[in-house]
Amino acid sequence: MKKKIISFIFLILFALLLTYLAGVVDYTAASAIVESEFDDIGLGMAIFMEAFVSIHMSVFVLFPLAGIINKNKVPQTFAVLFGIRLVILIIGDIIAPGIMAIIDFMAVFFGAFVVVPLLGGFKAVTFKGKNTYNEYVEVDSYKLSQIGFTDVELLKRALVQQYIDIKYAYSNFNYKRLIELCTKIRYGLFKNEMKLMEQVGEKREYKDFVVTDAKIYDCYVQKNLVDVSMVLKVEYYSYVLDRFNKVISGSEANKESQMIEVVFHKKVEEDLIEECPNCGSPISKDNIEYCGYCGTTLNFRVGEWLLSNERVVRD
Repeated sequence: MKKKIISFIFLILFALLLTYLAGVVDYTAASAIVESEFDDIGLGMAIFMEAFVSIHMSVFVLFPLAGIINKNKVPQTFAVLFGIRLVILIIGDIIAPGIMAIIDFMAVFFGAFVVVPLLGGFKAVTFKGKNTYNEYVEVDSYKLSQIGFTDVELLKRALVQQYIDIKYAYSNFNYKRLIELCTKIRYGLFKNEMKLMEQVGEKREYKDFVVTDAKIYDCYVQKNLVDVSMVLKVEYYSYVLDRFNKVISGSEANKESQMIEVVFHKKVEEDLIEECPNCGSPISKDNIEYCGYCGTTLNFRVGEWLLSNERVVRD
């Protein structure tokens, strides 16, 4: 939905720009003055100005927008956005190069100070994230117990350790381990990133990755899947090595800290246990680990916890 809205905004702006440059819209006295002022800018000067502006447009507008639209495919999204801008510039330069160069120049300020901040806020609403760690409220233990998890701290420690294992498996190109710890979609994203790094001879290292605090802030059951949402405060050293083990990005000395949202889910197999072996009470699929009547631990054959989603809330 977010991508469609942003694409729609781009199409509207593109249509308005072409309409203006083609002279379909009646110019006001002010716009006529602006047009006459920049008619003297030739095609060569316009292209030079647009090439210079490309640096600022890329750094302050297009690259941030790419991260907002699709944080998992930033380079590809950036290339698409840059291509759209290039098409607009070519058409604009054919019709009115002087005006196009000025509009492109002004678009940097409008994009950096209006579009990116607004869409950044839209992103936060879309993911339903918070701005600070204290805004996350720990889920009520009763809610967890209703889906079979009475030992909240045990569950939390297990999922935190699994997330740490995932980070180190990613760092070590351990594809087999990632398959065991992630959903197919999440594994596919990791795999693409890792393959790309292998192709260019790079490797991302994680050192002393520690989760300093964690909260389970939501949980629910949908059909035969249980989802648990967490927020983590993490600290670590992270840097990128080239094929000669030389640091080319990041630092071995500077510790990074982030707040990260993660979602784990677990598949519950159906029709495996019909009654509690202790008290004989009927077992619902909602009772995943314990009998809802006597509390006896159940030997459900369930799938392992898998990481299904993650996103950085704040650096």
